[in-house]
Amino acid sequence: MKYLSVLVSFFLLFSSVYSQEGKGRNSGEKGPKPSGSIIGKVLDSQNNEGLEYANITVRKSTDSSLVTGVISSRNGEFLIEKVPPGKYYVLVNFIGYNEKFIPNISISPTHIFVDLGKIELDIKSEILKTFEVTAEKEGIEFKIDKKVVNVEKFYTATSGTAVDILENVPSVSVDAERNVTLRGSAGFTVLIDGRPTVMDAADALEQYPSTSIESIEIITNPSAKYDPEGTAGIINIITKKQKMQGISGIANLNIGMYDNYGADALVQVKTDKTNWYVGVDYNRRGGVGTQETYNATRQGETVSIVGGAGDYDRHRTNATARAGIDLKLSNKNFWLIEGSLQSSNRLRTNNLDYQETLNENVVDNYNSLNESSRESFSWNVNTDYAHKFMGEDRKFTFQFSYGKINGDEYTLNELFDFDDNALTYGQKTTEVGPNHKGQTRLNYEHKINDSLKYEVGFQGTYDASSDEFTTSTYDTTSNAYLQIDSINRSSSFYRFISAPYAVFTGSKKKFGYQFGLRGEFTNRNVSVVNNPKDYTINRIDVFPTAHFSYEFPKKAQLMASYTRRIERPRPWYLEPYITARDQWNYRGGNPGLKPEYIDAAEIGFQKRFGKMFVSSEVYYRYTHDKVERVRQAYPEKGPGVTLQVPENVGQDQSLGLELMVKTPITTWWDISFMTNVYDYRVTGSYTDVFDGRVYDFDNASTNYTLRLNQNFSLFTHTKLQFNSSYNSPTVTAQGKSYGFFNFTSAIRTEILPNKLIFNLSARNLFGTMFHKSESFGPNFESRSLFEMAGPVVQFTAIFKLNNYREKKKVSTEMED
Repeated sequence: MKYLSVLVSFFLLFSSVYSQEGKGRNSGEKGPKPSGSIIGKVLDSQNNEGLEYANITVRKSTDSSLVTGVISSRNGEFLIEKVPPGKYYVLVNFIGYNEKFIPNISISPTHIFVDLGKIELDIKSEILKTFEVTAEKEGIEFKIDKKVVNVEKFYTATSGTAVDILENVPSVSVDAERNVTLRGSAGFTVLIDGRPTVMDAADALEQYPSTSIESIEIITNPSAKYDPEGTAGIINIITKKQKMQGISGIANLNIGMYDNYGADALVQVKTDKTNWYVGVDYNRRGGVGTQETYNATRQGETVSIVGGAGDYDRHRTNATARAGIDLKLSNKNFWLIEGSLQSSNRLRTNNLDYQETLNENVVDNYNSLNESSRESFSWNVNTDYAHKFMGEDRKFTFQFSYGKINGDEYTLNELFDFDDNALTYGQKTTEVGPNHKGQTRLNYEHKINDSLKYEVGFQGTYDASSDEFTTSTYDTTSNAYLQIDSINRSSSFYRFISAPYAVFTGSKKKFGYQFGLRGEFTNRNVSVVNNPKDYTINRIDVFPTAHFSYEFPKKAQLMASYTRRIERPRPWYLEPYITARDQWNYRGGNPGLKPEYIDAAEIGFQKRFGKMFVSSEVYYRYTHDKVERVRQAYPEKGPGVTLQVPENVGQDQSLGLELMVKTPITTWWDISFMTNVYDYRVTGSYTDVFDGRVYDFDNASTNYTLRLNQNFSLFTHTKLQFNSSYNSPTVTAQGKSYGFFNFTSAIRTEILPNKLIFNLSARNLFGTMFHKSESFGPNFESRSLFEMAGPVVQFTAIFKLNNYREKKKVSTEMED
């Protein structure tokens, strides 16, 4: 509350100063005559979309001399200030459109504000007769503060989810088990249309089919306006919402190998005042492959080794229904309300053959069945309200979101005698409980002049969950599973974060700057039934941000930024009990875990050389209180058994270069090459939970990813795409992960232009996707290998209703 008070006081003082200045300029009978303002919005008459860079000029009615003028903003809006009293007319021009003449505009001391409303421009008829006016989107667009992935350009991911899209974009890596990392880190936040979701980041990326996604924003250094959660940054999924008036819709059907199939549909109705939509989807995704494991532990002079090999099956079924309505209450007030329901069922099955040895002597052979499932049902509601003040230079927004997820997790581990297939060991675990998440944000934006504005706001975030954990073991005497009451647990988690913030943005000629400051007060509590100790945190954090940009001639831009962020432990990392992943691998939580803090700096440069586009970024990240899942021998459970527990082990550093080059080779072939090379080092120490010994480590590696995306225009309505990537090995606190190669391809053709599209894709075309890792410690050695079957071929049919088509406009850019 101290930070909130300071920011509010500063805001009131700041507003008061400018208010008094305004009174001084306009008060007094002998002062200058008050000037006027003219506002409006320039639209394409066919699709009702705003036209950016339209030219608006004000001329005197008497002699047509030029008085002033402006260029329209991204959504077509414009504001012309300081217009002297007089009679005028306005001309609106845009390349490829007929000029619009607006007469009889009068500015006087009693009439200083003129609203021209919507100004619709018609495309010139001679242009319509000669060519179609379109602006082709790039697959990846680089903005000053983010990368924007236009999903429609990635045909190889048409039948997949957001995870499949991210396989082929800079900064992001996806392994064979579909684990997503952003610049080498799994600590990132996922937003849906800029709002938080009750789902975990990994679940959210798998929940949304690519056909329902308009674009994905990758923000590696967000400003103070954004929640600082996620050390690597933010991945924001923008869902499809048609902007054109009338009834429109899109539907997709897909089917593929390994029991992959699904469908989704979106219908929208848009008028001048309302825009409502309804969308549904059902998709089954998964794959099969082979798995190998190796666990070796040492107790004194005794060495136990357990090795297994077999098959695995991963399948996930997702269903979503979403609806919303966007209302224009007036020219100054806007309201949005939307909601969604999600259902998910994730099933993992492993069938492995194990051999156990003791000091190189075979002890036994087993067949195993390992099953884990997670069924969840969640709902989210969001509402946004925006009010624009007179003059369009001030805006207030209110956002509220709330969601709940009920998740039931189930794990089964069974061992069967290799000879007679008798069940010799069995364990079942269940974990059930709801999770609630809510967020409120108030934001006030004040544009002081064309080169300076500020934003102040407040965000409150609420998280709460409870879990009931039970364990049952197989009793060979009664041939039944018996619940073990002594290790059953109940726990609860609560967290509330209060966060005031302020952001100041300005520019001077070609130089732009932004400074932000965010304060957060965190109140968190973890409690366990029958445990007298509560794990409570009351903490104050400060997160500064700074962004700079400079525009050089000929489409070149330099950008620099610094941010401080945080990665808070997930609730299941804090659970103070141990669960079995299988009979030889256990994992536990750590209620004393501290959050990770990260300092991140970037310098980026973008330049267009004719038709070639080059983007480069140099970045440095330093993580404090690095969290790693520390593996160690677990002698209490017997030989060959290991335990993983998250610990704050030290720090890591990354110094890297990210580069993208996009260029056409011919008129029908273009390529995009992307690479991310960084020096990675992780240092620190961890403590053995059983003998209390401290072990130091210092590991380093040069990591890199290589990506090559190729697009071929075979015919007018047929395109071919090849995407290939390689992820290098990387070290961890206790070992390393190996590199892997992936190749995907797709062919897309419009059977009926802009109405019916067929897409055929193949992922893991050469069967090279795998995840291989190893870890070492004083008393253990562990290895694992997952190989995904390939290729995975899928077919998708896309149907478009009425005017659901790509955004079209005339390009005003000229090549160098």
